[in-house]
Amino acid sequence: MPIKKRVSQRPGFTPFVYFKGTTYRAKRIPSAELEKQFLTAGYPLTDVKKLRTDLADAIKNLNNRRPTYLLFVDTQKGKMAFLLRLFPKTGKILIRQQPAAHGVTGRGRLGSFVDLLKILKEGFRGNTLSNIELYHERRRMAWPIKERSQSGIVAGDSYSIELMEAFSNVQSPNSNETDLGLNVQKADPSKILRINIVLDESASEETIERKISYYKERLKGWSVHFIKPKK
Repeated sequence: MPIKKRVSQRPGFTPFVYFKGTTYRAKRIPSAELEKQFLTAGYPLTDVKKLRTDLADAIKNLNNRRPTYLLFVDTQKGKMAFLLRLFPKTGKILIRQQPAAHGVTGRGRLGSFVDLLKILKEGFRGNTLSNIELYHERRRMAWPIKERSQSGIVAGDSYSIELMEAFSNVQSPNSNETDLGLNVQKADPSKILRINIVLDESASEETIERKISYYKERLKGWSVHFIKPKK
């Protein structure tokens, strides 16, 4: 089958499903195969025919000037975003679920790191407001609005998590009726793809190395991406 799975080394994480092949093959993935993959993942499609039409239209929009496209898919549990990326030199296309970024906010003396640890243990729980953002480029995943930790070795650092979960449209605060935000109600720890840590820009190189060692120990088993300050 053209649809493949990459199994994470982290126990319990949901396999990463993707397609890589020619645009010709992508437009001809059988409907039954599409329905099977979404159903197996626990997100039954609402309309497989619409997905096939939207997928074909999205592929037509890809070119050298616009090599990426975000495709939104309706499931019975909400919307999911898929990134289409064209590789012009080979003519191949990659289709994979695009994670949503959530900036971790903090409460109490230690701030956002305590909340991060709680999310990793118990899962993410949202409210009814806009709480995630989507980007074409994964390197931007570290920059949603978030708060810094307040004390200890983690002081000055901030965090975002990448969620592989369905979402819905919600009205953004203080916005007009056409300005919709995106919301995830809840996500189990198995749906957290990666943690992004923006390190304190005022920290010395020695402190940065100490921070990284600390995080690697505390977050052992998780995929962590560190963003170091530019000196």
